[in-house]
Amino acid sequence: MAWITFNRIYAGLIIVAVVSAMIAPKPFSDKARAQIQRIFMPITYPIHTVASVVSRRISPQAVEVERSGGGPRTYQEIADENRDLRVEVANLTAQLRALQEVNAERELVGPLREFCRPLRVTGNDTGMRRALLVQGPVQGMRAGMAALYPGGMVGKLDRVGWSGGAQVQLITDRGFRITASFGRFSENPRHFQELGSLRTLFEGDGRNGLVCGILSMKQVRDAGLKEGDWAVVADSDYPTALQGYRLGLVKAIETSREGLEVARITVRPQEDLLTLREVMVLVK
Repeated sequence: MAWITFNRIYAGLIIVAVVSAMIAPKPFSDKARAQIQRIFMPITYPIHTVASVVSRRISPQAVEVERSGGGPRTYQEIADENRDLRVEVANLTAQLRALQEVNAERELVGPLREFCRPLRVTGNDTGMRRALLVQGPVQGMRAGMAALYPGGMVGKLDRVGWSGGAQVQLITDRGFRITASFGRFSENPRHFQELGSLRTLFEGDGRNGLVCGILSMKQVRDAGLKEGDWAVVADSDYPTALQGYRLGLVKAIETSREGLEVARITVRPQEDLLTLREVMVLVK
């Protein structure tokens, strides 16, 4: 009985199809077609989906994406382009991070940054002097200008070339001399306490520090100077903006000569200056 019913339905659909195609006006058949198509959707939709997937896998060249020279591109070309774009994005991400690190390091120079020009360190002096070879926009720079880094003063420009190169004599070089004063931070981290009127001339020790052998032990004791205090610029040969800028920390206070009570004070920069990658030259 069910088989007979199905045959009748099937025959009825065939008759409707013939009438729609041959006899019924086109506007009428178009309206009816939209309604009848819904009946077959449970069958047509899965078949269409499977056919599309199979077609893409078997014939990838059928995907037509316009290439720069015209014509369709294959899936392989698109995959190659995506790979190249990922490599480029990874590279740009690393560059951005490096630039952010450089900018953060320059910010540590403090308010003087806006008066400075960065120079890249390309090497060290090959002779006996402690100096850095730097490269960058040296137009307008001259010998004697101070060079800085986030930890304090690096030294001063010694030789400026016309081709964009220059030398920076480090504060630790034996020929470098500068007048300094002393101070320390109190419990308030924003308050820098100067140690009286104590001033003295420092000279680079040719290694990684500066030394002073002029003050007496009495002067040192009276000022309350001790290891860990700051030595800062107090030299009229340099701009006012540089006064009070850090040279380094007091690392040792020793008696240099027996019986004379002369203090030998050693000051060390925050880091080995020969390992710097960049210096900031104070140009204003």
